Amino acid sequence: MTRGIVLGLTLAQVAARARYLASPQCVAGYYRLNGEKDKLPPYNGGKDPTAADPFDRWKKPGGKTTNITADCIGGASWCGGFDRLQEKRFDLYDGWVNTDSMLMHARGKASCFVLLDKPTTGAFIVCPSKSPGHKVGHIGVIVEVPAEWDAEIAECWRLVKVVDVASRGASRANVETTAAGWYQARKLGGFVRSVMT
Repeated sequence: MTRGIVLGLTLAQVAARARYLASPQCVAGYYRLNGEKDKLPPYNGGKDPTAADPFDRWKKPGGKTTNITADCIGGASWCGGFDRLQEKRFDLYDGWVNTDSMLMHARGKASCFVLLDKPTTGAFIVCPSKSPGHKVGHIGVIVEVPAEWDAEIAECWRLVKVVDVASRGASRANVETTAAGWYQARKLGGFVRSVMT
């Protein structure tokens, strides 16, 4: 498989992919975030933006069950139309895009990702690792925004609709939720869009 593909999607196309990801028409995927002690390869999804969904399909050695998994950036990168590994375009973390590297890049070089002033349909909502309420960073795709926006009002965050891939126990990981979970991390996080082509 060729790595580093970028489709150059519009915000409307990103939002449409996110809505599909949360729809009953999309396969139910499950959250997988590899740790340093995992003995299996990182089946975190988000490798091929031309695929039908962001999920990796794999079996444990000798296993019969096909696992369908991704992490939050795997889901978001597929919605955004780019491979999470961008060795030629992205100058942080050896080309790996994650929540921390995306925010650092958007606040620095900004050649792949840029910060937005407010939530925008089709943009990402991102918080870094170790931000309030988040041991590990998290990202989702905004699919609906309220008419009025004030970042200091928690209710405004609850009115932003977001699609993400997150740990939900034995339940489907790819669903629509709200931005309420990002409210506490608002000072460290941000609204980001890809400008990669």
